[in-house]
Amino acid sequence: METYEHAISGLLRKRGEMLANMADLREQIAVLSNDLEALERILETLGYEGELPTKATRVPRVVLFYRGELRGFLRQSLKEHGRQRRSRPPHDE
Repeated sequence: METYEHAISGLLRKRGEMLANMADLREQIAVLSNDLEALERILETLGYEGELPTKATRVPRVVLFYRGELRGFLRQSLKEHGRQRRSRPPHDE
């Protein structure tokens, strides 16, 4: 019986990379937030009294699957069609 150890290992490695990227992005956001607060304090000190926008323009997020919906779809498909033995198509030799 074939196992999915290689696929699992690759997915765990990718998950670790994604978590590291998220941590880096959170750190960047924290630095930018601190810088923005400092800049606003300087503007206030220099006498700026105008309105400062508080929200950046956001692009709407496209949601293809809601939480857990993709996982359920994939599990149902595997039940209906059986588990494939390979994640890649066979090579023509």
